[in-house]
Amino acid sequence: MKNQTLIEFIKFSIVGAINTMVDFGVFSLLFTNGCPILLSQTISYGCGMLNSYLMNRSWTFKENKRNEYSESLKYVVANVATLILVSVLILFFINLFHLPVLLAKVICTGIGMVFNFMSSKFWVFQRIERSRGYE
Repeated sequence: MKNQTLIEFIKFSIVGAINTMVDFGVFSLLFTNGCPILLSQTISYGCGMLNSYLMNRSWTFKENKRNEYSESLKYVVANVATLILVSVLILFFINLFHLPVLLAKVICTGIGMVFNFMSSKFWVFQRIERSRGYE
């Protein structure tokens, strides 16, 4: 892993930790009050998306260009894909391995974080690097 990618991953992890606290707090509140698992997951995941986008765009990946509609759309698509992946995996771990709901969520959140970082770095916030002499 290149030094820049490592730094970005660390920053992404810090932003993710903040969003995970919000996600787990909202999920726990909803689920323990009778909200279905998938609805709780969808709402709680959505609560962290805007903050995540703004922090990762401006701090983690340092995108200074004007916000393009395509970037925002890619962000939403990547996060919806992560949400679907994590939701399916949570149900998989609960139903197949009979894990407690919050333990399944912890495991799946880690998997989702790696997937989301890769899609953010290489697709949503990708930079077109120009070689010297060809600018």
